Amino acid sequence: MLSSVLRYYDEAVLNYYSNIQFDDGKETRNAQTVLAIPSRKGAELLLSNEVTPVLPMIVVTRQEITPTPETFLIKNQITRPHILNLNENKNVYDGIEVMPYNMKYQLDFYSLQQQVHNIILEQLLFLTYKKAYIKTLIEINIHQIEVNAYIKDINYSDSTTYVQITDQSTRIFHGVISFTLCGFLYNDKRAVSTVKEINNSISSTNEILQEIKIEEELN
Repeated sequence: MLSSVLRYYDEAVLNYYSNIQFDDGKETRNAQTVLAIPSRKGAELLLSNEVTPVLPMIVVTRQEITPTPETFLIKNQITRPHILNLNENKNVYDGIEVMPYNMKYQLDFYSLQQQVHNIILEQLLFLTYKKAYIKTLIEINIHQIEVNAYIKDINYSDSTTYVQITDQSTRIFHGVISFTLCGFLYNDKRAVSTVKEINNSISSTNEILQEIKIEEELN
């Protein structure tokens, strides 16, 4: 069964930034963090009575995927990493093959108060620079893989509109942090007949040698 590994990176980024806290004047609570992917519910969106998102909110978006320079060196099967296992029936090899890729992520965060906005910004920047990687756990075929996806190319910009607004209007503070996550894409690999034939040949050779050895001992 073919499976996607991109969702594991998306969820790892979401989880990494899911504990951003702020004080709303009554209590300390977490800002809601969601994935901006229409086809998936990364987290249930918390809504107010007016059916609008409750702020502050952090939105995680995967913007693009690009190959690393190393990708061009391992396009052929001579150097591309493979992991293969013989299945339960002992007749088909299955496993995965690996390719390094970069994934660009963007964090959009929205707040209603300048103080809350600054607190969230500081925590996001601290988390982004605190570690050199985001740990990602991937399950594909029968393999469980731990990837320490490297963080690079960190950028921050203020996207708040500072034009004059009326007293009755609510200003929404909007900040953007982007970074590149260097990880690996994995592809299911099955029924590798050449490897199976080689192993079958080795097994047959071993059986023949064993038979010759037994005959020599009897003689």
